[in-house]
Amino acid sequence: MAEPTLPEDPGEPEAHQLRPPNDWDAAIMWVKPRWRGVLIVGSILLMAIACRKMHFSPDSIHYVDVARTIVSEHVIASWHLTLNAAQVPQATLYWPPMYPLLLAVPMALGLSYYTAAWLIAVLSGAAAIYLLVFWLRRPVWAIPLVALFLYLYFDTGLPFRALSEVPYVPIIFGALLCTAAAVTAQSRRQRLLLAVSAGLLAGAAVLMRHMGVAILPALAAALLLAPQREDEEGAKPLWQITLGMVVGLAIVVLPWLVRNLLVGSELLGLERPASQMSLRDLAFWTGSMIYLHLGPALLALTFAAVGYHLRPRGEDSRREAFISTLTAGAFGSAIVHAVLVLVVQMLFQLDEPPTKRFFYPANASLLLGAAAMLSYATPPKGVLARRAGLIIALAAPIVLGPIFVSSLARDITPRQTALDQWIRENTSAEDLIIANRGWSIRFNTGRPVLQSGQVGDPPITDGERVAGFLERFGGEFGEVYLVLPAEDEEAVGSYLRAGLHVEEVVTLETLSHDYDRPEPVELTVYRVTAARSLP
Repeated sequence: MAEPTLPEDPGEPEAHQLRPPNDWDAAIMWVKPRWRGVLIVGSILLMAIACRKMHFSPDSIHYVDVARTIVSEHVIASWHLTLNAAQVPQATLYWPPMYPLLLAVPMALGLSYYTAAWLIAVLSGAAAIYLLVFWLRRPVWAIPLVALFLYLYFDTGLPFRALSEVPYVPIIFGALLCTAAAVTAQSRRQRLLLAVSAGLLAGAAVLMRHMGVAILPALAAALLLAPQREDEEGAKPLWQITLGMVVGLAIVVLPWLVRNLLVGSELLGLERPASQMSLRDLAFWTGSMIYLHLGPALLALTFAAVGYHLRPRGEDSRREAFISTLTAGAFGSAIVHAVLVLVVQMLFQLDEPPTKRFFYPANASLLLGAAAMLSYATPPKGVLARRAGLIIALAAPIVLGPIFVSSLARDITPRQTALDQWIRENTSAEDLIIANRGWSIRFNTGRPVLQSGQVGDPPITDGERVAGFLERFGGEFGEVYLVLPAEDEEAVGSYLRAGLHVEEVVTLETLSHDYDRPEPVELTVYRVTAARSLP
């Protein structure tokens, strides 16, 4: 009888049965617990490189000048003067103060305005990304969300501009997240602290941009749609949250309104002519902006739909309440911001149509709402490790593309011209320059300017009003120079009829400050004095 054959001991698996760990596996294992830090640090490096060249629009230049005045004279004012000025430098009423104050901090530490704007652009983008992903549990959702945010951020051109939308978005993100966290807070103390923080951030949003008032109905919608939960003491906390938010809002906004009343006898100084944009033009601009962002918006809504259908109901009531509140606030913010942009464009004449920068807060809010809904979804296990190569290939153009954008972007910073050179060489720092669109001269030379060219500005060719301005404030300046197109006899005649003496100094052939106007122009510089001051 044959002896029974015993099964062989499998022993250790053969070498080919187990794939030995390699450098890629080691990298994945290192990144896994640190994925938030890797995303944020990587984004900071990307933005620091991509934003290395800043461009300054007229709005950017005004913000910079207010920041300069804050640093040098410790007042929130500007040397971009208009004929409506009640004092010099002209106190800022219409322009919200928060962004110039942010610029002034690094400038007071010795940084240039270029470096200050660059620093705020990088840190604001990093803060928005952090607030977008720090509460997410899974990197598989955070990675596409960060890529989408970077696309939206760079597509608007905002990282290359010194504009208030840049820090505005992380502020509204913070207000929405604090509100959602306050709804789920267990103790009264924690709830009130979070509610006051949400109110402080909402106030900062209002003082960052006039459109910041959109965050107020968004927060109200978040509270109205939040689940009615009871705290450990059996109390319903929504009234406490509302009270805390109102207190925080008042702490920030009321001092600014009181200051405006004391300085200018107005709350906001909003004096804008009625809109001249037709509904057809408004529809065109709005449609084109929505079309340009249609891909990211649809993808964000897809994320939201997937998250909604996969969410595990009832497993974690606190987290579900947090997500529900955040979703309501974020989508409410997107809707209110978009509607407010359209209403303002319909009512008031602005300096530019509703371009992509105006819709950036709405799109960013949409992305935050999508992140909230998607956070419910459970991805396939190990999808990042198995599809890492494909993910990198798809994400690389989005992530690396912005590095090259700044070299391709159209520079809108006013260029140095022969007029700027003449002013620097032949005038002193106390001399006043009267010029149309004079912010470019102020930006390049540092001289105070009396200007027109923006919506609502009285024209500098009105000799009577210029004479009245010089009668009130002429003692604040040295010489007064007027820059006009060559042979503008009508404007010169207006000055002469107002009793001003106009002496031609020089006629220059110079380029325009605007790159879109390549042909040279002839400008004449006049010295202006009151007739009674002549010997």
